[in-house]
Amino acid sequence: LRSNAMAENRKRRPEDPRQARSQSRPRPSSQKKAAPARRPRRRKKTSFLRALADRITRLRAERSEFRPDSQESAFLKSLHFTQQQRMRLLRWVLLSLTCILCLVIQDCVLSRTRLFGATTDLGVAAILLVTIMEGSEVGGIFALLASVVYHYSGSAPGPYCVVLITIPGILCALFRQKFWRRGTTSNLLCSFIAMFIYEIGLFLTALFMGLTRLDRFQYFVLTALYSTVVMIPLYQLIYRIGKMGGHVWKD
Repeated sequence: LRSNAMAENRKRRPEDPRQARSQSRPRPSSQKKAAPARRPRRRKKTSFLRALADRITRLRAERSEFRPDSQESAFLKSLHFTQQQRMRLLRWVLLSLTCILCLVIQDCVLSRTRLFGATTDLGVAAILLVTIMEGSEVGGIFALLASVVYHYSGSAPGPYCVVLITIPGILCALFRQKFWRRGTTSNLLCSFIAMFIYEIGLFLTALFMGLTRLDRFQYFVLTALYSTVVMIPLYQLIYRIGKMGGHVWKD
């Protein structure tokens, strides 16, 4: 009886609202699966090529930044050449080597070959051609320096050849600039005249110093004639070299 009375009392008590809310909520079904946990992302290792590319980009950026000019001496600054100056320097080097090569060929080959007792003078022919083609100012300086080298080469007749090469070369170059236009014919004719003046002056100087006889005048004339013949193919080579870098002077 007592237990029946206690059960009736419980039924009569009002229900707790919290307990009623918790009972009214739907319980999650145990059949739903829980979401899998995310795996932590692995950092990709930087490859060697990527690191090298980044390094190159960084170096380029550093070079492109402004930097003050380095302190250089005036001598080092003067060594900077433009493209045209390099071509002109190369032209003069090739012209000098051509004259030296002509001297070697004359001493080693042509001096052993004689026709009617005379031979050519290839080294002087090359110097006079360059002098006439380059003009009186630049060509005169070249003739002076080249004749000094010719004198100390050992094949020159004497120190007076410096004057005999330089003065006729300058005078014939002035004559061509004064009366003729620049061209193949005018250059060759002035070179021929300068060659004959050189050989005649050489004969007169040697005759005055007692180094030759009067009857050998014909051999000097033949030497001048043979040298003018050799000047024609030699002119084409010097003309091709002279076109490098443009012409410094104008008529």
